[in-house]
Parts: sequence; structure tokens; C-alpha cells
Amino acid sequence: MRRPYLLAALLGSAVALAALPTACGGAKVVTPSPTVIAETPTPAPATVTPTPAASPTATAGAGSRENPVPFGQSLLLSSTWKVTVIDVEPDVRTSLDFDEDGREDSGPPSAGQKHFLVFLRATNVSAGSPGTFPYGFEQAFVLGPEGALYGVSWPGVPGPLGDETLEGGSLEGPLPFALPEDATANILMLGRDNEARFFSLE
Repeated sequence: MRRPYLLAALLGSAVALAALPTACGGAKVVTPSPTVIAETPTPAPATVTPTPAASPTATAGAGSRENPVPFGQSLLLSSTWKVTVIDVEPDVRTSLDFDEDGREDSGPPSAGQKHFLVFLRATNVSAGSPGTFPYGFEQAFVLGPEGALYGVSWPGVPGPLGDETLEGGSLEGPLPFALPEDATANILMLGRDNEARFFSLE
């Protein structure tokens, strides 16, 4: 037999639950929107420009006619200039333009001859005022395998090698020589007499 008071209690609870939204003013439950976290882009790695490796210094005793400085190695001259042969162009048949405005244009080689170019890097290692590379006309020569000697074919020091540079500064450029078409050279000589130093071109 059901008890009347228990049934009344259950009905009263149902009525109370049904009335709850009204009692709360009809408020709706708001679901919060998810928070969006912006992604921070990963910075691209910095580009590192490698520093060119210094030319190795020739071993003690190198620089004589019998023991020339190996190609690509450097030698200190007159306590001022550290010199390295960096390239050779042995057969050039066109004009040589040593600057941008054409003031140092050699013109094509004479009939039966060719330009023979030796490219140098010269670094001023002295302290003090700007220096000028001294090894040009009448101070630079190339030697052939049979001992033939050819001098610089341009007065002074042409192009970039003729500029001034402070201590630690480097100059790069060619020394031009005029050779017979069928001749070659394998040794560079800088300086004269007892001060001469020799560099291999091979």
C-alpha cells in the first residue's frame, strides 16, 4: 500500500525542479569559447658568411730560384708586403682594361705575342701611412722553363695593385707580361739582384 505522504513529497520535488529555470530568471548556460593561442613563427637560422681562409705561409728558406714559394702560399717581402700568387692566365689575346673608365686599356697584344697574366694578393703588414705595392714595371718578371726572362709590359703597377692601402689592407689584381705566342713561364720573380724572390706559377 502506497503511503500518501511519500507520493506527495515526490510530486513536490518534480514541481520544484520544473520551476528552477524560472526561479533563475530564465538564464542560459553559456559555454565559453576555446582560447586560440597564436603560434609564434620559428625564426629562420641566420646566414653565416664564412671568412676566407688565410693563405698558408711558405716554409723558411722558400723564395730562392732553386726553392720558389709554392703556388698559393705567401711570402713576406721587405717587411711590408705579404704576397701570394692566386691565379695565372697564360694566354690572353684581347685588350686588358685595368680600370672601369678605360684609362688603363693595354690594347691587344702585338703580332706574334700574347698577354700572360699573374694575379697576386698583396697585404700591407706594416704600421703607419698607406703603402703602395712596389713590384711592377722593372721590378717584376716571369721566367720560362729555358731561362728566358720577360718583364711587366705596363708602366708602373696597373689596376688594383697600384692603389694605396693601410696596414692590414689587401690588394688583388694582375701583373701583365708580354710573351711570344708559343712561350710559357713557370716562375715569377719580384725584386732585383740580391733582393729578388721567386714564386712558382704551377
